[in-house]
Amino acid sequence: MAGFSPRSPIVGRQHLDEQRERSMSAISSTIFVTTFSHTICLPSISSYLAGFHSQSIMLGYCISAVCLGELCATPFFSQWYEAWPALHLAMGALAISAVGSVLYAVAPNDLAVLVSRFIVGMAAGGQTPFMCMAAGLCPEHERYDTLVALRSMHTAAFVLGTGVAAVATFVHTPAPLSPLNHMQHMMPKYMHEMHLP
Repeated sequence: MAGFSPRSPIVGRQHLDEQRERSMSAISSTIFVTTFSHTICLPSISSYLAGFHSQSIMLGYCISAVCLGELCATPFFSQWYEAWPALHLAMGALAISAVGSVLYAVAPNDLAVLVSRFIVGMAAGGQTPFMCMAAGLCPEHERYDTLVALRSMHTAAFVLGTGVAAVATFVHTPAPLSPLNHMQHMMPKYMHEMHLP
């Protein structure tokens, strides 16, 4: 009989390899998107909050909310990653990230901005379990290179998201207004240049 039977070890190995590639693609995409969606808002938060006449401390709360969301969500992702396929976890993390990003875009007040950053942080909470899952999917001799590649993707998403947001903020957003002005020494140089004379 030509070809391989359905129970052929070679066919089974090919199927496993395809599943592994799909899982790795889902993991890589999720790490990139969740990191990008977090960092792309960072340069604009101060100006966004100024539009709501928020106190300067709200900026710190919003940044801390991302870390708190990640801290709260990581244990749940850690429990679920052994029971769920990588694709399902990736879709869940992306859905959470999308909800947070949409809420940030339509936020009617500073409290909604704070909640949106917490939700985005929850989506980022899946990154460590995804790293563990990726390490488990790889042969032992490929684990180091795989984890380095994922960390590199995380760094690239962070730099790209911050860079894109910095350019957009510099071009389209007016200078931050009081009471955030006194925090300008904590901002990057481009934020200093945004202040009107």
